[in-house]
Amino acid sequence: FNSLFLLQKRAIRVITFSKWNTHTSPLFEKMHILPLSSLNDFHVGCFMYQCVNALLPKHFCNMFSKNMDFHSYDTRNKDSLHMTAHRLTLRKQSICIFGPKLWNSLPPRIRNLQNIHLFKRHYKSVLMDNLVLQ
Repeated sequence: FNSLFLLQKRAIRVITFSKWNTHTSPLFEKMHILPLSSLNDFHVGCFMYQCVNALLPKHFCNMFSKNMDFHSYDTRNKDSLHMTAHRLTLRKQSICIFGPKLWNSLPPRIRNLQNIHLFKRHYKSVLMDNLVLQ
């Protein structure tokens, strides 16, 4: 993953005719390109949006459940996705763990958007804003 990220940074320097040691965050912002880690978050977020809104086959949608399915009492996180326990770091990187964690971290205004196109546009702008803040 790190070698791919370094290759992406080298490519954006070549595209923008920058020096070999130029800081890449402003270049990503200028070109409206997400870095590899943010791009991964973007695609996992889109996958989770489609799962939560039943836009994918049932097999994928059944991988995740909401907190309200595990207990009957009302909590403030009842609409959040349930996080399963994990012990290994490798398991933490799987879609079953990373997907709900990412989905629960999204602001409700983005999670509740009406269609996938609006979700993608707003989520990419949030990721680009986070890139600027770093």
